[in-house]
Amino acid sequence: MTPGSTYRLQFNAGFRFVDGRDLVPYLSDLGITDLYSSPRYKARRGSSHGYDIANPLRVNSELGTEEDFDEMAGKLRHYGMGLLLDTVPNHMAASYENPWWTDVLENGQSSAYASYFDIDWRPATSKAAFLQENRVLLPILGDLYGNVLTKGELSLKIEDTGIHVRYYETRLPLDPKSYGAILQRCLERDPQLPHFPELLSDIEALPGRDEPDMERILERRRAKERIKERLWLAYQSTPAVKAALDEALLSIAASGDDFDRLLSDQAYRLAYWKIGFEEINYRRFFDINELVGLRVEVPEVFEDRNRKTLELVRGGKATGLRIDHIDGLWDPDCFLRRLAAEVEPPGVYLVVEKILGRGEQLPRDWPVAGTTGYDFLNALNGIFLEPGGLARLEEIYSRRTGAYLPFAELCYSCNKQVMKTLKAARSSSMAGP
Repeated sequence: MTPGSTYRLQFNAGFRFVDGRDLVPYLSDLGITDLYSSPRYKARRGSSHGYDIANPLRVNSELGTEEDFDEMAGKLRHYGMGLLLDTVPNHMAASYENPWWTDVLENGQSSAYASYFDIDWRPATSKAAFLQENRVLLPILGDLYGNVLTKGELSLKIEDTGIHVRYYETRLPLDPKSYGAILQRCLERDPQLPHFPELLSDIEALPGRDEPDMERILERRRAKERIKERLWLAYQSTPAVKAALDEALLSIAASGDDFDRLLSDQAYRLAYWKIGFEEINYRRFFDINELVGLRVEVPEVFEDRNRKTLELVRGGKATGLRIDHIDGLWDPDCFLRRLAAEVEPPGVYLVVEKILGRGEQLPRDWPVAGTTGYDFLNALNGIFLEPGGLARLEEIYSRRTGAYLPFAELCYSCNKQVMKTLKAARSSSMAGP
């Protein structure tokens, strides 16, 4: 059913689902027919907007619980109002809160989620391709890699999920295959440590992350979890193991050479953030390194990304969907047709976020009600502009800057500059848009 009027609510830690629920009677009195909600899924910790989604199968606990969301949806139904839910199919947060991304960093191409993200594992044009073969470039460092190592800004920690590299608030998993060097360091301290001979034997037998055979890949996925579980149990239950591991992690982190050798065995390469503009080998949301492109055109990715959203629509809790950044998808038409075919009941209200250029038309065969209205708003804003002032503004701009290019040519020149700088890595190494 087409909304008559919508009111957008931006949920965050300071404005939760219960707050939205309590506003429903007031919004109804205003004549609002549908609530337009910002994304509801687990985002990066402290996110103020929710578009940096880390897990599309879990509700964002900073916004409330599933029960809180259900209460808000029930209140809307009671007042005869709908819920237009914002959904983000194009990208996810490239952070440790994202279990899919973390699994890729731990296991490389052996990860069950390696095909979920748009990653070029063999970037032929990279200036340091030999360093990046089968590795993801992570341009997260505030200084050159060698300087960060020398200053001791990287550390190693063990948790129930395995051993991690820490860089301030960033947490990166270690490949369990590389645990062997750490355990060997522990045995140098105490050759009689219990559990370690068996663990080292299992680590040695663990298939590498570059194994092409599917049976070996599946064996790795099973065995790596057992290794992490047994190591954590030994660390928690045996004081001598805990002391040896803590000392080994500290000593490796204190040695730039040892830490570098350990990091060179990982499925990622740490780098200075400025390098990302030229060498990054995963598709981003524009030039934002913290948002990694999702291959939603892959059937299993579509299913996992949209499973919960479709459940909400089928259960009547969401009556419409707003599709974020539709132009970022490999095949927008295919995505929309599949989404329209999956939603029940048929004819659920769908709109897309698409900024139409002058003279551009929304594709007529897209199964959507329209755009979110940027084009209309742009035209509406024209009411408040004085057309005759444009020539005056151009004259002032040219006189002050010495630039006399027509505005259209200036825009064209700047667009090319963006392509050559901010989008350089993306255009040279990515196979998709």
